[in-house]
Amino acid sequence: EEADTILIHQLSVVNPHKAIVLSDDTDVFVLLIHFLHTGDITGQVYMQSTSHDPNTVIDINGTYEEHIDVAPNILAAHALSGCDTVGAYFGIGKSTVVKALKNYLSLDSIGNLKTSFHDSIRDATKFHLTCYGQTKSDTLTDARKRAWKSKVIRNNSVAPKLESLPQQRKL
Repeated sequence: EEADTILIHQLSVVNPHKAIVLSDDTDVFVLLIHFLHTGDITGQVYMQSTSHDPNTVIDINGTYEEHIDVAPNILAAHALSGCDTVGAYFGIGKSTVVKALKNYLSLDSIGNLKTSFHDSIRDATKFHLTCYGQTKSDTLTDARKRAWKSKVIRNNSVAPKLESLPQQRKL
């Protein structure tokens, strides 16, 4: 087991009235939001930095309330856009992912064992395309072509970097 999941599991089992989690890890932040949403964590939770400014404390419950609309899908979006075990999207930050998530209907099929593999891939692809602003495309191949074309039109003297195009993910 990874330390992130052990930490969150212990927090959900003990379920204190109030807790401060010492971590700078985005995975921990996302897991805290997710488990507040599912009700596995019910107390007041804060997250304090260990390496940046130690006076920086994030009110996880307040953040959850502020972004309650994305909470049901935050774990899937984080898994798709970059976590400890998945490569991150090139040039796409977490704020872009959250914005795409707010504009996206649902990622319920991701990680759902009752959903077909085809449906999960379809939804992951749609979300991936939304993050890259390629909502007119239906496939990653089409999105890469469109992105290449738009980058070349903007600056035809320099070929765009391949890593800036939507990724071809292989499962």
